This record gives sequence, C-alpha cells and structure tokens, in this order.
Amino acid sequence: MKTMNRLMLKSYKCFEPQVVDIPEPKKGEVLVKVSHLGVCGSDISAYYGKQPYIPFPIVLGHELSGWVEKVGPDTEALPVGTRVTVLPHVPCRHCKACAEQRYNHCMKLLVIGCQTTGAQAEYLIAPADMIFELPESITMEQGAMVEPMAVTYHGMKKGVRPGDNVLIMGAGGIGLFAMEAAFILGAKNVYVADFSQNRLDLAMSLGATGVFNLSDAPLADHLAKLPEPIDLFSECVGGNGDALDTIMDVAERGVRVVNIGVLAPGVVVKHLPDLSEKEFTFYGSNMFVPQDFRDVIANLAAGKYKTDGIVTHRVKLLDVPKLFEEVVDQRKEPYIKLMILIGAEDEAK
Repeated sequence: MKTMNRLMLKSYKCFEPQVVDIPEPKKGEVLVKVSHLGVCGSDISAYYGKQPYIPFPIVLGHELSGWVEKVGPDTEALPVGTRVTVLPHVPCRHCKACAEQRYNHCMKLLVIGCQTTGAQAEYLIAPADMIFELPESITMEQGAMVEPMAVTYHGMKKGVRPGDNVLIMGAGGIGLFAMEAAFILGAKNVYVADFSQNRLDLAMSLGATGVFNLSDAPLADHLAKLPEPIDLFSECVGGNGDALDTIMDVAERGVRVVNIGVLAPGVVVKHLPDLSEKEFTFYGSNMFVPQDFRDVIANLAAGKYKTDGIVTHRVKLLDVPKLFEEVVDQRKEPYIKLMILIGAEDEAK
C-alpha cells in the first residue's frame, strides 16, 4: 500500500505530521491528488479550539484544487487527470434538502475538513458528484479559491439588486470576494470598511468604489459623506459580532443585511432589536449549493474575478505548523489568504 503525508490537528495549536496509507475510493467516490489548499478563517478558529463546528482531532482543509487520481468502482465521474476543485459536502442524500441539491440545508451534512477528513494531505477522498472541472484559463491556485468565492457569491446573490450601493464590512479574503461578487451581481457601487489600510489598499486595487478606514473614524462618519445611502450591508467578519452590531446601529431603516461571517457561540449583538425596529431584511447565509460553484467557475474563467494580491503567503504542507505559529499566532507578518502548496509543481500556478 502506498503512503502519503498529512497533518492532523490533534488539539489546541497542535499539528501532528502523519504518514498514512493513501485511501481507496469506494463506489460513488473519487480520489483527488491535492494541488493547492487555501486556509480558511474557520481553520484558524479550529486551531484555537474556537470553531463550534470543527472538533479535535481533525485533518483540516476544504478550499482546494487538484487532479482526479482514481475513480471508485461502478462510479460515473470526471476522467482521471482532470483538473478539479471540490465542493466539500458529504450529505445524507435522503432528505428533502438533498433531493433539491440544497446540501447546505441537510441536517446530517458532513463538511470535508470540518466534520470529516480534509485536504491537509497529499490525497483526498470526495464524492464523485462534488468535483467540478477547472477550465484551463483558471490556475490551480485560483481553483483553490473557488470555494470561498462560492461562499460569498451564495450570500450576496440573496441580497444584491441591480444598481445597489453596497457596504462590505471586513477586507479579508471573504470580504474581498464578497465585494467582487456584488459587482458581478449588478451592484453600482461597492464600498469596503476595515481597520487595516493595507487590506483596504488591496480592495481598491481589486475594484472597490471606495474604502473606509475604521481606525480613522467610525463607520457612521464615513457613511455621512456618501452621496447616496447604502442599500445593502454585508457582514464578512463574524467573531465577536462587533461588525454586525455596528451595521445594525448605523444602517438606515428598511435596508438589507447579509450575514456571511461566522459568529462565535454566545455572541451578544446589543442592537439586535433594530432588526425589527428598523425593519431590516436580514439574510443568513451558510456555505453554498452546486449552482454557486458552477456560476463562480464560469465568472472566474471569464475574468470577472481578480485575485492578484489576495494570496500573501505560500508554504509546503509540512511547513504549515510553522506558518500557523509565526504568521497566525505570533502575527509576525500581516496576511490575507494563506495558501498551502501540496502537489503544486511551482508557486505560481
């Protein structure tokens, strides 16, 4: 039996390198050779034991690109060697949500890299119908960004209407992809707010209409200078809920709010009563559905997404513990998107 390297997050801030047998795909499954793997904010929360949906021990990783390595018996799938990305869902396939391909609503859903083995490994088992071909115009690194792009596309399509003025709270990877999705979906102006000028500069380079540095002035002051009010706010921070609370505090009556960020358990949003008092239309958003992947891949292939500058760090698989220790934990360098090169032939593709 051939073996592979993988990383197991055993406990709080503790990765364990492991050498294990390469798994064999069963009926309905494919074996994917992993090329690139993005680090999600949920991976970072899990590292600290603060992700409510990711228990220890776990092999993290759900934002990936790779190649079909092997197809399980009696399985219809993309051919061996196809360049792919993976929709990281393992649904029950028996409920109403699954019948309608709303796998994100399946109450028994397992997410690859969250509740079942992920892609911080050289190979990954995935359901055959959850792999999507990447056109040649999409690099393997971009292919590993399809998943977070789909997260934001799914949320933004709920709330964006053509001609909207949109405000994105947070200029991390999710916020930047939400900004781009808003434009794709027809927004007229998209503004981005954050405390980091470096991230805001990147937002401008990727096409933001304008940016608000919250270190300079509170959000309300920035909004007061706009020629038109904001129609849609998108919360792309999560965590302690401060960003969502700020939105509810400053937003005008009757606006739409899309919540994409993952809030920590037990968060108290003190302006939550404004949900009714100001008659907001509030959209919760959880992951994506297959059509979101198809739409994102088509838009990415057509050049409607820009990705230059979003990936700030690239490391090999066995260097991930050092990356988390020095960049994530000790904050020795600012970062936006961290990328793990696993089966990649070089750093650029």
